[in-house]
Amino acid sequence: MSIHVNTFMRVVIENKNIEKCLKVMSKIKNECSGIDPAKNKYNDIEEAFNTWGYDCFIEENGNAAIGERLSEKWWNDDILWKKIAKYVTPDSFIEFSGEEGEEWKYIFGNGKMIEYERSKEWIKKEN
Repeated sequence: MSIHVNTFMRVVIENKNIEKCLKVMSKIKNECSGIDPAKNKYNDIEEAFNTWGYDCFIEENGNAAIGERLSEKWWNDDILWKKIAKYVTPDSFIEFSGEEGEEWKYIFGNGKMIEYERSKEWIKKEN
């Protein structure tokens, strides 16, 4: 399934974890987006994230920074983020707004990805 989304994100993978993250990414299959480890061989972390549709660059300190979605399509990418969560620095995040107004976000910490949904509820006003 794919949907159109807008994202606001700041995800960092420390230099010491880049190779481990790349190894995990090279084994992830995402049938929705056509990513198949048998076909996708990554030379570096930047290429791996570009294949998944994300802009990635190496900062001066050697950390990998993922800061922009290159496409508005969301292809069940939570598969990726759940598998590499233990390599993502705490307080990294991805915020989404979907094509029908829905909003959700991922926050990373303690080696996990925590998913949040924004809820809108009706509150009775006191007269």
